[in-house]
Amino acid sequence: MIEDINEIKIDNQIFSYLDDQRNGLKLYVNKNRSQYLRLGNVEIIDKEIALHQQLISEGFPIAKIIKKGKWQDLSYWIEESLGEKHLADLFADEYKANGCITEKTFQLFLTIVEKFQTTQFKTLKIPINWDKVYKGVGFGDILKELPQYKTKLETSWTNMCKELESFPAVYCHGDFTSHNILPLGVIDHEDHFEGPFGYDLITAITPAYWFSADSSYGNYARRSQFSPTQKEEFFNRFGIFQYGGKQFNLKDYFSPLFFLKATWWSVRNFKNPKMQEWRYQKYIYLLEKYLEKGDLYQIWLESE
Repeated sequence: MIEDINEIKIDNQIFSYLDDQRNGLKLYVNKNRSQYLRLGNVEIIDKEIALHQQLISEGFPIAKIIKKGKWQDLSYWIEESLGEKHLADLFADEYKANGCITEKTFQLFLTIVEKFQTTQFKTLKIPINWDKVYKGVGFGDILKELPQYKTKLETSWTNMCKELESFPAVYCHGDFTSHNILPLGVIDHEDHFEGPFGYDLITAITPAYWFSADSSYGNYARRSQFSPTQKEEFFNRFGIFQYGGKQFNLKDYFSPLFFLKATWWSVRNFKNPKMQEWRYQKYIYLLEKYLEKGDLYQIWLESE
């Protein structure tokens, strides 16, 4: 574990501590927030830089690397800023002021999603490696956290694999929400894995479901949500795709994709026991409905 360091000076520029990432890196930002620095062990930094450079070469809308180097016995890289505020913050500001996400900002959201999805589509391949999906969504973790539902969870996994067996695999961001989308691109690929096409799209449009409207949850309270019209426009724009001579409608596969993402949202919330219990209840409800072949798309629409 890397010790806590409040400030780092690189080339006469001060970077202040911002956050810890799940992959063990520490994130810093310079004074005018025009550059971000990621600090960590050499092996992790080298691996992340290699991935970042690959994604840049493939055309994903992500930050350019400005510099990489060594700091004491650690490694770092500095990347350009993709905007002052995440779209999640822009959405929240507008929702607080107007009770809705404005059309202008929603269109910005769609533009970035389209850039990402268009490039992602170029990485299509078959078949899906379900071992990578299992690890990517944390399915082994949910079995440990909710052992009393082991049989039902294993049945749900079998069902999801079967329903999505004709889907192609792609590079998945893993946490493709407005918290990681900025006006100029997408950040924080620490949860990436190879998974079914559509997983990131479902992630992008459904995050409000996993945050309570109860203000007592503080930072984990829902700050905004898409309108029914915006949800419809999203699926009209991204819901139909063709692959291997077949046409797919994302709504027809919403249930298994949404339940895969539900697993990711529900695991590893130990630091927030109140939120953990709240998400467990939603997850168990979705598990029962999914096994009953319920329409999770309709459940999602009616819940927000």
